[in-house]
Amino acid sequence: MGPVRSDVGGALQWAVAVVGPEVRKQARLEVALDETPAIRGDGHRVGQVFVNLLTNAAQAIEPGAPERNCVTVRSRVDPDGRIVAEISDTGCGMAESQLGRIFDPFYSARRTGLGTGLGLAICHGIVTAMGGTIEVESELGVGTTFRVGLPPAGEELATHAADAPQAAEPEPAAPRPGASTSGAATLLIIEDDEMIRAALARLLSPPYELVMASGGREALALFEQGRRFPLILCDLTMPDVNGMDLLRSLNERWPDQAQRVLFMTGGATNEAAAQFLDTAPLGHVEKPFDRVTLRRRIAALLLELEPLTP
Repeated sequence: MGPVRSDVGGALQWAVAVVGPEVRKQARLEVALDETPAIRGDGHRVGQVFVNLLTNAAQAIEPGAPERNCVTVRSRVDPDGRIVAEISDTGCGMAESQLGRIFDPFYSARRTGLGTGLGLAICHGIVTAMGGTIEVESELGVGTTFRVGLPPAGEELATHAADAPQAAEPEPAAPRPGASTSGAATLLIIEDDEMIRAALARLLSPPYELVMASGGREALALFEQGRRFPLILCDLTMPDVNGMDLLRSLNERWPDQAQRVLFMTGGATNEAAAQFLDTAPLGHVEKPFDRVTLRRRIAALLLELEPLTP
C-alpha cells in the first residue's frame, strides 16, 4: 500500500466535532478553514493532535464568562507552501519561562488537576515524525496560539488519472486499519444492556463509527473474523463472557487488542473485580457516563495508543 494522503481541514473539522461542546462552555468557537493541499500521513493521528490542542485551549480559560472569551481554529497555506493549522485561545496564557518546556514529557502548564502533561509531548512526536513543526506563542493574561506546520504531500503522491485511460476509474485507497470509510476511528462497544448501548451510540456517534457487541462471546467472534479496533469499550460484568475473561482471551490470542480495552463499570462488585480494574491496561470509566468526560478520555487514549498496523 502506498503512502497515505490526508486532509488537514477534515482533521480540524473532526476535532471540532469531538471537543466543540466542551469549548463552547468556555468560549465562543470560531472556525475559518482555507482550502489546503493534501498532506502525507495519517489524518486521524493529526486529528488527535488537534483534539489535544483544542482541549488545552478550553482548559486554559477560566469558566463563567464564555461571552468574553474566544477559541479560534484556522487553516491556511503559507508562502512556502506548507499547510498551517492554528488554534488560539484568550485564556490564562503562559510565562516565557514555561514555553521552552511544554513539549517535555510530564511537564504541564495546565491548572492543577487538569492532566499529566503527556499529551503535548505526544503531539510533538506525531507532528515531527510527519516532517512538520509545532510552535507556541503565549502571553500571560492574554492567551495562547499553537501553530502546526505540515508539508504538502507532493506531486509524487498525486493520482495519475490524467495519464490513465478516460474510461478507467482510479481504485480507492485501502482504508487505514481500524478506520471507517469516512476516516473516523471505529470503536468496539461490548455491553449486554441494550439501553446503555443506545446511550453510548448517542454520546459517541458522530464522530466515531461504532461496532456493537451484546456480550463477550459476540465480541470474540468478531476477533475470530479478523476484526481489529483502535479502542475497545467493554463492560466488566456480562452474563456470557465477562470482562475479565474476555481480557484473558485477548491476552492469549490477540495481545495487541488486549492493550486497547477501556472497561466500563457501575462500580466493582467485589474485591477481585476492584483489584482487576486497578491493573487493567487502560483503567476504566464509571457509569453513568458524562459526555464531555467520556469523549475527552477516548480522544486522549486514541492519541496515546500506537496506530493499528495492517
